[in-house]
Amino acid sequence: TVNHSMVESKRHPLYWLPNVISFSRLILVIPYAWLFWWHPDSPYPLILALIIILTDKLDGMFARRFKCESQLGETLDATGDQIFTTVAWVLFYFNGMITLLMLAVIISIRVLQGISLIIHKVRRKHWNTTHLIWGKFGVVQFVAIPWLLLRLPYAAEIIWISIVLTLIGTL
Repeated sequence: TVNHSMVESKRHPLYWLPNVISFSRLILVIPYAWLFWWHPDSPYPLILALIIILTDKLDGMFARRFKCESQLGETLDATGDQIFTTVAWVLFYFNGMITLLMLAVIISIRVLQGISLIIHKVRRKHWNTTHLIWGKFGVVQFVAIPWLLLRLPYAAEIIWISIVLTLIGTL
């Protein structure tokens, strides 16, 4: 068993585990994008997408379990989510799997999220990457991405639902 009070020390190797997991998600976006671009019908982009989505769950779970939540971890987590989903949507567009309108709305939401983050930084003097319940609606994108990769029916409807819920989470 792990002594949780020991993990709270920055010198303990498990203290950095959530951040390493979050950072690995950022790195995994590169092979995901390459595989999807060159081999879109291969199962490998789906496998990498599922690993990336799983690591999104694991980093927060470990951080809370071992009491080693940090501003760096929150930032890495939020950045990893944004980069992965944005790359996925852009690749889906260039592969003809989503429309230009869908991509434009998704990119617009990303811009709104960025502006909101900057405004919060200016007003409060710190970055607000805390995950509020409304922000969790964006997790629907983690359903839509594998759905598209599997080429399941009703993909457009799932995408629009994820767009609407992500927009609600942004406001």
